[in-house]
Amino acid sequence: MVLELVNVTKDFPGFRLGPLNLKVDDDNILVMIGPTGSGKTTILNLIVGLIKPDSGTIIIDGIDITNLPIESRKMGYSFQNPCLFPHMRVYENIIFGLKKEDRKKKNFQIKRLVESLEILHLLNRHIYGLSGGELQKISLARMLITEPKILLMDEPLAHLDDPTKKKN
Repeated sequence: MVLELVNVTKDFPGFRLGPLNLKVDDDNILVMIGPTGSGKTTILNLIVGLIKPDSGTIIIDGIDITNLPIESRKMGYSFQNPCLFPHMRVYENIIFGLKKEDRKKKNFQIKRLVESLEILHLLNRHIYGLSGGELQKISLARMLITEPKILLMDEPLAHLDDPTKKKN
């Protein structure tokens, strides 16, 4: 998939992002580095559709998605601070984004994914009381199990311990 931002701007009091022009070709990885407040998270929020640009166009594979609803964009987003449902168990959080008919079909994938993230033992636990690293892994699992076409991650290693960060 090719992702393009064409003349995208977003205005906030005291800060203007853009105009931003960006093209990320299929199978490429883009890493954005910059100081706090430089607009990295805003760019991710614009791409995923949490906020709308004031001007410009967001395009995927030649199709304007600027006004497309979030759920139609086929993107996975991992927030800097994991956003999980505290009243649900870990397993329920992971499968939340799946359609009901897909949940049983993906049992093998779910098991493999939680084993690779070393959170299999947490599946029946509630979110409350888990470490920041465990919450981040659960958030990553929830994003990855939906098999999004584009992965957007805001500081995905922020809460992980050093051995986990170094794993391939």
